Amino acid sequence: MSSTRICDELLFIIKMELARGNELATGPEVANWPRQGSVFASLKSDLAMSGYSVPSGVRHSICTDLHYGWHDECHCEIHGDLLVAGTTHPPGS
Repeated sequence: MSSTRICDELLFIIKMELARGNELATGPEVANWPRQGSVFASLKSDLAMSGYSVPSGVRHSICTDLHYGWHDECHCEIHGDLLVAGTTHPPGS
């Protein structure tokens, strides 16, 4: 992992996913998106989300917009950091 620090809420998800065999694809890195100072990271595979709950303050959603290219999106509403995972699933898959 890089030396840039992502918030503890998203770091918890990253650690749980890495323990289940997922891999960090990019980041964490300061992306200044979705807001100034936001840190962004991505995992290679969709989130397994088994054996843990999304921490309080984190909004999980499924992205169906091919423009973004990821499947899972976890936005920390406390710190503004963003963790994404996997690739967008085509409609009907």
